[in-house]
Amino acid sequence: MSEPEDESKFSFAGMLDQGMRALDMDATGLCQHFDISVPTVGRWLDGKTAPVPWYRQFVASRLIELVDERMARSDRLEASSSSSAPPVHS
Repeated sequence: MSEPEDESKFSFAGMLDQGMRALDMDATGLCQHFDISVPTVGRWLDGKTAPVPWYRQFVASRLIELVDERMARSDRLEASSSSSAPPVHS
């Protein structure tokens, strides 16, 4: 009989996937950003392994910061482009 799977591994994989999608980042980009190997990220994304809890928290926090930074940049760009656009008359 197989051992029960660790649900935290799957939730970590899902969090990674969502963060990478939000950042339009591939596994190579994630590897480069966190200075980890491609096989390690592959195992994380497959849910086969997960980092130790403190590193999971670090990765999750950093991905959230990166998404927030991207959203803030997008908001600034949107605000600057709308303020320079001519007014629309109905």
